[in-house]
Amino acid sequence: SHFGVQEVHFSPNENYLVTFSPQNIESDKLNKDKPDKGEPQTILIWDVKTGQSLRGFMYGAIFPAFQWSFDDKYFSRISKGLISVYETPKMVLLESNKHASIKLDAMVKDHGWSPSDNILCAYIPEVGNNPARVILMEIPSLKIIGEKALFSVFSCVILWQDKGEYLAVSVDRAKSKKKIFTSFEFFRMKEKDIPVEDMKLEDTVLAFAWEPKGVVGGGGGHRFATIHSPEKSDNKTRSVSFYTMIGSNVKK
Repeated sequence: SHFGVQEVHFSPNENYLVTFSPQNIESDKLNKDKPDKGEPQTILIWDVKTGQSLRGFMYGAIFPAFQWSFDDKYFSRISKGLISVYETPKMVLLESNKHASIKLDAMVKDHGWSPSDNILCAYIPEVGNNPARVILMEIPSLKIIGEKALFSVFSCVILWQDKGEYLAVSVDRAKSKKKIFTSFEFFRMKEKDIPVEDMKLEDTVLAFAWEPKGVVGGGGGHRFATIHSPEKSDNKTRSVSFYTMIGSNVKK
């Protein structure tokens, strides 16, 4: 049992349940360096079929605490700029990485799993004269299969299409101290060498969404929409634009 649970989260295939009990945060901190006290009890991962608790974790400031691969084989989180990827059902750090967290060239700020393959997308902010980067990595091999350098980045959001055929990375850049403009980097995940296409928008982008999988028997999923507003407007004037990934270039 797990007393004081306030949040729960299922893995994509519902093989595992993650529970969060804030009443254990302080005791976990006190027992952090005391192995005889057992595993942390703030976050527990359960086997749904057996009801058995498989492993405990300390609280990491956000919940859901983990991101999951599409097939429930792996789950991950960022800790101190490193990506910790765990294997199920053993609940241990990647054997292929000698049971250690994944360290890239600089501290990772965000990451997300492909909805169809065991591929991680990681975002590394700018450090000094080094540009920000978006990296695509196969798990468990840790092979880098795609990469894009980004400059003058204010913020970055990872946006997977639900079939995993495309990845959009929304990049906000500072045009001036008060002006922010948005561009998108599109990764064509199923094409050879994963080509990347850039799309810059003059308007302020307020929202982005991929088309759902589409109608039964149809294709679908290759379109996306943005809600945007002219830069000099008061944000009350808004438009919706639709685009398609069909063809060699993104087009309306």
